[in-house]
Amino acid sequence: MNHPILGQLVSKEAEISSFEGEVIIDGSNVGLNIELDSAPQDQVLMLAEKVVASISILQDKAAAIVSRDLLEAYNSGWNEYDEVQEDGSTKAVVNPKLDSNQFISQFELDSISICGADCVEFWYKPNDLFWGHSVFVTSFDGLEFKDANAQMFG
Repeated sequence: MNHPILGQLVSKEAEISSFEGEVIIDGSNVGLNIELDSAPQDQVLMLAEKVVASISILQDKAAAIVSRDLLEAYNSGWNEYDEVQEDGSTKAVVNPKLDSNQFISQFELDSISICGADCVEFWYKPNDLFWGHSVFVTSFDGLEFKDANAQMFG
């Protein structure tokens, strides 16, 4: 399906209940995954359109949630690790603690997932903050991001 705002969407299944594509955000290709999850297709696509149209505001909301939910975890242990040396010994690495702005500047949007009429996820590219784990933010109330949280994956 060629959508006027979301671009080319390819059905992932024969029964056409999920789609994938890409949108360009700030000059970068960002994956787009859409699952109808029993909601009407037009309603789910409308949510996806609104997400893309409001991406700057939503990224700010998501960044605040990443900071709220994960900054303390990073500063209280994830910033420290042992690095294995060539001889098999380990060397302690202690990265500096970060403030909120330094922390959220490390995250780059990788993909957007829409599930049903009110679930939005922003997935971020893995970085060195959490030893290669991906971070994602899930909003269970659509564009509001009031019922939302950030988690690590992988």
